[in-house]
Amino acid sequence: MKTKSSHLFWGFMFLTVGVFYLLDKLNWDFLYLDLSWDIWPVLLILIGISLITTGKIIKPVVSSLLGILIGIIIFGMFNGFLHEDDSDWYENSSSRDIQIDYSQNIKYANLTINGGVGKIDLAESEKFLVSGNIEGMINNYSIDNHTEDSTAWINIKTGIHKFKLFKKRRKNEMNLYLSKFPVWNCEFNMGATKADLDFSHLKVKNIVIKTGAAKINMKLGDTVDRCYVNAKMGAAKFELSFPETVGCKVISNTFIVKKKLPGFTETSDNVYVTDNYEASAKKIIVDLSAGVSEFRINRY
Repeated sequence: MKTKSSHLFWGFMFLTVGVFYLLDKLNWDFLYLDLSWDIWPVLLILIGISLITTGKIIKPVVSSLLGILIGIIIFGMFNGFLHEDDSDWYENSSSRDIQIDYSQNIKYANLTINGGVGKIDLAESEKFLVSGNIEGMINNYSIDNHTEDSTAWINIKTGIHKFKLFKKRRKNEMNLYLSKFPVWNCEFNMGATKADLDFSHLKVKNIVIKTGAAKINMKLGDTVDRCYVNAKMGAAKFELSFPETVGCKVISNTFIVKKKLPGFTETSDNVYVTDNYEASAKKIIVDLSAGVSEFRINRY
């Protein structure tokens, strides 16, 4: 009796998700699976091969691999390293405080975060240019900052992790608070990440996000005339909130995406704007490139 390729796909997908969830419940962890999200285009390649092949051997193999890969993506998006449970910490984890003083001559600030961060929370600081803390394997972090004329540069970098498939759960967490006085340009180059980014009271002009598997909640305000958001993500869930008085344009270059854009009209292929976009003095422009993802917008 021959097994259909579609049966192999669904069978291996459910099998993969089930096995990963079972191992997760047994306190096994998949800490470094974020490396797989950097090669998410393999998903497109496998889909293409499955569509053009008819061989009795190749097509079932491709369907099985496709099912396994999508199973990993589903697990990674909704569980795995995106856990919200903070109870399991790696035994060598510790904490480090961050305090970078603010001076009135700083008018512009550039923040760059590079490397793997399991979780990052960002909000407003009343006193410092940058303050907060890092929890986890802090020996992997380096923080560089300098100021030239009226511009400050802050670079936070994490070490490169070696691939380890199973290990006791460890989370690297970063809580940052940014001064509300300078105009900010922020760039996040991260692997698998859960991020809550509250820019609502900050004067942020440019935000660049490059992630693998990610769950991003971003809140913007009306503090600048133009805010540009450029997001390039693998398997991701991205939720963006901004005031109803602000006009917004979304350019969506996505492969498989679930969009919820209330109050938007599609003006051309993959371009969506709010009804008040042209008339609004404050505008947000979002350029989104993603693989398998969900994109939601909330207006408050």
